[in-house]
Amino acid sequence: MRLGPAHLAVLMLLVTPAAANAYLGPGLGLGVLSVAIGGFASVVLGFLGVLWYR
Repeated sequence: MRLGPAHLAVLMLLVTPAAANAYLGPGLGLGVLSVAIGGFASVVLGFLGVLWYR
């Protein structure tokens, strides 16, 4: 099967990413940091809970 110019044009339009126009506010950094600390703390506390309550 051979692709013609119209097929290639449609393919290029489908593959080209569009702009997201998303705003990443200043609170995003604190949210990511809170999730990282919470995930780490839950792993550590889960491990300690298994060791403490055998």
